[in-house]
Amino acid sequence: MKRTLITAIVAAAALVLAACSPNGGSAAGGNSGSGDLSSLDMGTFLDMTTWDPAKADIGFEVTYLSAVYDSLVALDENSEPIPSLATDWSYSKDYLTLTMQLREGITFTDG
Repeated sequence: MKRTLITAIVAAAALVLAACSPNGGSAAGGNSGSGDLSSLDMGTFLDMTTWDPAKADIGFEVTYLSAVYDSLVALDENSEPIPSLATDWSYSKDYLTLTMQLREGITFTDG
């Protein structure tokens, strides 16, 4: 039991030290704070199963997905919806249709 605990502590320390390296722990050097926003370097304990939010394990992967995708609405400290990409929204009288107005300048991509 002690050996397992010591191994876990050493592994955790190694991960922390690697994350604190000047190049972000990336063999390629990452963007190292150079201002180049063409790539996203992230440290993770497990591999992503998918970058498709519809198929993702929201419990684990939501942290990584939120760095890539923006949401239509967010939640405030009281768990009330607040604007994010959508600035305003309304429901039809029968509550079957939701209409959202998007923030100006939003563009979408398919890859």
